[in-house]
Amino acid sequence: MSCSCGASFRMSWENPILQVNIRGKLGMQIFELHAGLTAAFNNEWTVDGIHVNIGNGDDPGFHNRLLEIFETNIPIKNVPGVRKQSVWSPEGMRRAFANRGKVQSLFKPRTDIVSTRYDRILHIRGQDKNMASADAYVPAALKFDKPFTIMSDDKRLTGAVVLGLQLQKSLNPDISFQISDQDDVRDWKSIYWADEVRGTPSSFTLSTLLFNPDKRMHIIRENNGPFKLSKDNIAAVEAIMEFCPNVEWI
Repeated sequence: MSCSCGASFRMSWENPILQVNIRGKLGMQIFELHAGLTAAFNNEWTVDGIHVNIGNGDDPGFHNRLLEIFETNIPIKNVPGVRKQSVWSPEGMRRAFANRGKVQSLFKPRTDIVSTRYDRILHIRGQDKNMASADAYVPAALKFDKPFTIMSDDKRLTGAVVLGLQLQKSLNPDISFQISDQDDVRDWKSIYWADEVRGTPSSFTLSTLLFNPDKRMHIIRENNGPFKLSKDNIAAVEAIMEFCPNVEWI
């Protein structure tokens, strides 16, 4: 049996035992885990596993990333397919945040992952969904009043932002930044610990708010990149703001 929440049943409706289906890369897997488990809690379903849907398996970024971040006794496995939770909507984000404490009692952050502590981070999203040009990132970066760190998986867009910042240094020689050379798991942990994060809407950065809802996060509203935000995408970010008082558009 199955239902639209992405859960697969192996027993009757009277005593359902289910696997929660999720899909996506690191940040999306974290959001969908929270949303899927909340649906199970609300319906008093028993969860006996998390199924990470990997499509045809070609992209390792869609394989199970949860165990790189968390310790848990709930079985997690990769499965073929594209079943998932719907979280990039106001209702989906509210569901993800609603029972985060209970979810996190089952999924504990690993303590053996050592990441660098960066107080201020500019996250540049480019490869999968390029929402903003360098012309939008540079002004956002200039609002940092102290040295900051750039994180990105898009070398070309990062290079354009760095060039723009270097040109600005002729006007303001106090501008200071570095580029992270960590892997994505350690970058995620650094974002989790950061005091202030700036960037476009991204599950990678926003998912850290599930664990630290008081973090200062400034979301670039200018959407001049090739990927255009939908009304639901914008409303989803604003739903997160209901739980996170220090998140705002810039």
